[in-house]
Amino acid sequence: MGWPPSRRSEFKDLLIVLFLYLAAGEGVVRGILYKIYSVDIPHGEICAVYTDVGNKAKKTIMDTDDLSTEAYQGIIIEAEKFDHDLTLHFGVLASSCNDEEDYLDKASDLISELRSLDEEELIDVFFGNLPDTKLLNLTLNRIIENIDQVRKMPKDQRHYEF
Repeated sequence: MGWPPSRRSEFKDLLIVLFLYLAAGEGVVRGILYKIYSVDIPHGEICAVYTDVGNKAKKTIMDTDDLSTEAYQGIIIEAEKFDHDLTLHFGVLASSCNDEEDYLDKASDLISELRSLDEEELIDVFFGNLPDTKLLNLTLNRIIENIDQVRKMPKDQRHYEF
């Protein structure tokens, strides 16, 4: 589902997703569970950061709250220091993961993907704003170093809030 919607039903679905975000942060549209992380309307266009997590009965959704303090600080907080839009991408990523190890793998994959993008694609990733690519790469390097540190730490020595 993108913007502008190609069909009237997509537009209705997008409005429902927007309403669900404002009301509860998640909901079911046409049998699909969506987890909505943020909605913004820059320059008159609706941008929604969401994941289609499929059938609600399929599995429990991992959230960034499920990450160890070390992983959260090393990835989410480090990304936030650079740009909130980068944080959104790392946050949304958690909903497609089974556990922290899966998240660390997918976060590394996301970094590889970000490094392969050209300027136009980066503008899309950062919702219309081209970031300073040198600073972005420095941030991504720090996040990779942090991921490596978390991986070296035995799971039973990591700290969890919940």
